[in-house]
Amino acid sequence: MAKITGVTLGTVIAFVAPGFVGLIAASYHSPLASAWLTAAVDKDQNVGVFFFVLLASLALGIVISGVRALVLDYVYTRGIRVIHYARIAEYTILEPVDLSIIHFDQLADDRRLTAFETVVEFYYRFYQFYANTFIALLLLLVARSSSQVADGWPTLVYLLIALALVVLFFSARMSLEWYCIAAARLFTSDRSQTDGQRPTTGRQEEEGGEESHQEKEGPEEEDREEEGKEEGELDRDSG
Repeated sequence: MAKITGVTLGTVIAFVAPGFVGLIAASYHSPLASAWLTAAVDKDQNVGVFFFVLLASLALGIVISGVRALVLDYVYTRGIRVIHYARIAEYTILEPVDLSIIHFDQLADDRRLTAFETVVEFYYRFYQFYANTFIALLLLLVARSSSQVADGWPTLVYLLIALALVVLFFSARMSLEWYCIAAARLFTSDRSQTDGQRPTTGRQEEEGGEESHQEKEGPEEEDREEEGKEEGELDRDSG
């Protein structure tokens, strides 16, 4: 993506946009943030106010990204599993995403580093945007609900925000998985192993191991059956 003074479009959507939502949330409890937002929409506002709002949005976006790394990254890499109350069954609601396929020690190659930066800009930045906006919207709901604002939002607004949270949560997970798939094609020596392959989870690896074990046992069982048939024919001939 084209760079403007060292800031890419990916950086803007990953940090500044969610940070602006966080700034709106902060305006419910911070008179300074409220004054900045009011001055930003004023027709006679100067460039200084715009940069103040931009820097505040960027700073809050980085803080929100830290919260996202502690919460959503943990959820996506661990997955969500529900165990039956009697512990007789386990249900997987959200499969974990495997980030171990990314090897940063292989980025010494300039060509691979350039390709990895492209993957980050086109996949990981969108994951950051979806996930950071998810956290920012939650903060906005909490700040609005705990403020002293007299008029509340209509029910339709809350329903739309709830729908947006669901869409952002699963969009972030999908973008993170696409990022892992694209990165796997850079860090895996055998490209045929990663083309069209989704990141494997622990359960998928166990199932794959069981299938390979069954495939190994299949020819052995057939050989034993053939040997048994041959021994039976020899017994009949000798009889």
